[in-house]
Amino acid sequence: MQAVQVDHLGDLSVMGLMVKALIDENLKLPERAALAAGLDFTAVLRVGRMAVTLSFGPECIRIENGAIARPTCTIQGEMRSFLKLGVGGSPILPFLMGRIRVRGDIRKIPALMKLLVKS
Repeated sequence: MQAVQVDHLGDLSVMGLMVKALIDENLKLPERAALAAGLDFTAVLRVGRMAVTLSFGPECIRIENGAIARPTCTIQGEMRSFLKLGVGGSPILPFLMGRIRVRGDIRKIPALMKLLVKS
């Protein structure tokens, strides 16, 4: 199973802690762990002034505060919408209503959302 790596857990933003908890929980499910093992890209999640970078690779998933310059994809939205995802809410409605916006390679979003939405 892949591991979620963080350099300094105590320095991670609230957004980063929430994302780490969701991914850790989802990686306990064999089908989600298999999905994560096949990912190789970077994603930036932005909420207000907070941003975290997720780097998916064959060995691990890294979470860091801040945004890298050229991620594969970026998801930006309001905290309320991300919190709803964290409790198992559907990501479809926030996307359709423009509360969550995506830039970059949108083909990566379905796999990413499976790791960010509470199962």
